Amino acid sequence: MMRRLLSLLTAAILGAALLAAPASALPGDRAASFGPQGYGRVKLGMSLKAARKTGLITKITKPPVQGACGSFILKGTKASAYYEKKRGVTALFADKSMRTPRGIKLGDKFKKVKKAYPSLKTGPNVHSVRVPGNRKALYLFLFDGSNRLYELGLALTPIRCFN
Repeated sequence: MMRRLLSLLTAAILGAALLAAPASALPGDRAASFGPQGYGRVKLGMSLKAARKTGLITKITKPPVQGACGSFILKGTKASAYYEKKRGVTALFADKSMRTPRGIKLGDKFKKVKKAYPSLKTGPNVHSVRVPGNRKALYLFLFDGSNRLYELGLALTPIRCFN
């Protein structure tokens, strides 16, 4: 009887701990989606100082000149990001483990992206769409010669760090 009670109590404690776990996951965790605000605990617009405090960034590169952008890598991924001194994190670029809330990931075909994001605007080099749930950001999509997604970005507008 005591063993059963201990087992039930242990299960209840573990269940409560799982429910209390933060919703923002670590990079690489399937629960985190790429957008609409960022990835895991790294959010668009957060300062570099706040991003460092998450413990989730590494390989920080400072801006080469005043007013330029710096960059960093999300730990445990090949995902990269840009930041500005005044605007904080301005862009994130996904790695193969990341997906948008609508399931889009690197390697997907143009047709699938267009179906997931019907208002996709096509351009000569990059295709973009306003991020559902974040009117201040765009998803950026680059496709290779076989129409497979090879670059997936999430960026604050206006875009200043890259083109």
